[in-house]
Amino acid sequence: MNGSHPFGRFAKVLRNRNFAFLWSGQAVSQIGDSIFHIAIIWLVVELTGSSLAVGTMMIASQVPRLALQAFGGVIVDRVDRRRIMLSADILRGATVFLFAILVITGTVELWHVYILAAMFGLVGAFFGPAQTALIPTIVGQGELVSATALNSLTFQANNIIGPALGGLLISLARVGVGGVSLLNALSFLVGALGIWLISVPRQRQASSGESVWYALVQGMRYMRSDSVILTAGCLAALASFVVGPMMVLMPLFAKEVLNTGAQGYGFMQGGVAAGFMTGTIIVGAIGKVRHRGPYALTMCLLSGVFIALFALSKDLGTATGALFAFGGADAMISVVMMAFLQERVADEFRGRIFSLLMLLASGLTPISMGLAGGLADQFGLVPVMLASGLGIAAIACGGFFLRDMRTLD
Repeated sequence: MNGSHPFGRFAKVLRNRNFAFLWSGQAVSQIGDSIFHIAIIWLVVELTGSSLAVGTMMIASQVPRLALQAFGGVIVDRVDRRRIMLSADILRGATVFLFAILVITGTVELWHVYILAAMFGLVGAFFGPAQTALIPTIVGQGELVSATALNSLTFQANNIIGPALGGLLISLARVGVGGVSLLNALSFLVGALGIWLISVPRQRQASSGESVWYALVQGMRYMRSDSVILTAGCLAALASFVVGPMMVLMPLFAKEVLNTGAQGYGFMQGGVAAGFMTGTIIVGAIGKVRHRGPYALTMCLLSGVFIALFALSKDLGTATGALFAFGGADAMISVVMMAFLQERVADEFRGRIFSLLMLLASGLTPISMGLAGGLADQFGLVPVMLASGLGIAAIACGGFFLRDMRTLD
């Protein structure tokens, strides 16, 4: 299979020894983590029977990550990224192993879960930026889109497979939450092995003589000095903010508008995931995209249209089809723009820039989701979801008036 064949681009990037080791190791750790995520939620339910406790656990995992995300980027630019990722996977594997012992011996308590969740959030503030910043050093620029697509495809597939497999394993008396925890600990060690096996060029490290605050300010100045990066990041964050209500209100839409219940909600969620995977495969097989600014804005416009069609749908088939199309368009934006940013940002600033971009998007999304319920109670489900779609379309149309996006190749 050669590079001219559509799927030859995936084969080519997987022939890169370093990327293949990294990708395969992380694929294993991601499936283990997605299974464990279901197990730990179920454990909290069994321990407390409280939805408040489940929410508190999720908050415990998010607060450290949001608090340290920007500073994590500074460390990623100062310390060898491979070592950061290796240390993170070993730490997570060891911690989950100890947690598994607590579960198996019946001594686990709720505060153990909160500490584990907080530790995962803390490590995530360093691991995510390190991985994103490392990819461009092990694959060529022409392979970035396919490499990003493979990572995204694996993540989405695990999000589909993991919950179903996790539920099955938890129900088995010989496995249960303790067994799933042991499997997750092992999966992190496999991820660490994949990282250990790669060799990467020496990164251009930021100066370690300057203070952390100064280094962070320098990263902000770098992003501000590159209007293309700043514009693309702000548009992406704004789009994430506007799409938030749709994701929160989807189960209520299934129940109150379509009258399909939990099964219908599952179909709709599956439609988004299947669309995202399809879009990822298509754009990854195509490889490098020309005229990336107009392309991304067009896909963003289509995403808004598909959300609006979903909001106006009257049956499950139409709703699922619209969500499938939305997922495909969303994937075709995110993969291409992530590869573009990895290519454009200077190596010594990648950790800080991607940390800031992640913080910008993840910081606004919870606010949007929090507002969704109140807006729906005030104006109704359909108007709010329709406004979400039209808002994304408006953002895309506004982007065409920005020279940086309109002329981006």
